Amino acid sequence: TYLLENGQIETTVTRAKEVRSVAEKMITIGKNNDLHSKRQ
Repeated sequence: TYLLENGQIETTVTRAKEVRSVAEKMITIGKNNDLHSKRQ
């Protein structure tokens, strides 16, 4: 959540690679403005 609120985080390369996939999924879900996306 800190990444989405502030736009950046300071971390290691390994953790950044793991967080990237999760963040991309959250951004994609957030683009849809429907009830199902909000519940996810």
